[in-house]
Amino acid sequence: MATSETCSVCGQEVRWGTRAGRTMYHHREVVDHLPVFGNMTSPPVRIQVEDEEADQGVPEIEIPCHPIDPSELPPRSGLRQVANLVEKQGWELRRLTHVRGPYVGAKDKVLSISDVIVLGARGPARLDGTVPVVVGSWRDGKFDFGYIGVIQDGRLSPRKVDATSMKNWIKGIE
Repeated sequence: MATSETCSVCGQEVRWGTRAGRTMYHHREVVDHLPVFGNMTSPPVRIQVEDEEADQGVPEIEIPCHPIDPSELPPRSGLRQVANLVEKQGWELRRLTHVRGPYVGAKDKVLSISDVIVLGARGPARLDGTVPVVVGSWRDGKFDFGYIGVIQDGRLSPRKVDATSMKNWIKGIE
């Protein structure tokens, strides 16, 4: 649970959360300004109250997140290559999920209805006690983002990578 903060404009408590489809800091009650933290050097930005409570018109998720089998992946796709590589290198496939729903941009505008597949895998423990891990996301069949890293003493040290670096990490090249 997030700790509370205080708005410098009105002194009201604000918390991180989602209201009317917008995830951000919100006042406990609806007010006419956005939360401001620290010392103010300019007047607060005023907003229309109905904007904070308005229905954003984001459609419902068409297919909820669910696990899938690697055999369901399109043949000769980059995602299938990574899933096969995970198995071939003796890694454990920890997560392979699919969801179809709205892909929302920075201004809460629906950019598309997309299929997203997320893969998470974990390699065998190394002699130094670390465990290599990888997470990748594909949107509409194309690589979207990926992270590689190691777990050591219960802590994850991730690094953002492209698809090639992710494959090299699984192969033990990087």
